[in-house]
Amino acid sequence: MIVADASYPLGSVLLTMTVFFGWLLWIWLLVMVYIDLFRRDDMRGWAKAGWVIFTIVLPFVGVFVYLIAEGRQMVDRQADRAMSQQSSFDNRVRRTAGHSHRDGGAEIAKARDLLDRGAVTDEEYEVMRQNAIRR
Repeated sequence: MIVADASYPLGSVLLTMTVFFGWLLWIWLLVMVYIDLFRRDDMRGWAKAGWVIFTIVLPFVGVFVYLIAEGRQMVDRQADRAMSQQSSFDNRVRRTAGHSHRDGGAEIAKARDLLDRGAVTDEEYEVMRQNAIRR
């Protein structure tokens, strides 16, 4: 039988958990600031070093000042990176699959051939044709 330690009250457990998760949140914020800082190509090395020193010397103030000063741009840079990565992935998938934006007619012809041979149903053909048209 497991018995809880009565000398450590519930309030202390909750406070300990709050502090622990607060530190996890703080470390996550610091890592996100450093990731954004070192991925920036619009800032030179000395400016990056200045921000790092600022966040080391005055950790809470430094991170919060960076978030206030660069928060909107952080979101924009992250969104741009995500769109760029998605576009790169999409292009690679298209190249690997052997399709491009311009061969929609060839895709429709292949789908029609499959329909004529009975390999796909009318509904499947229509879906394939609509997908080729959208590309």
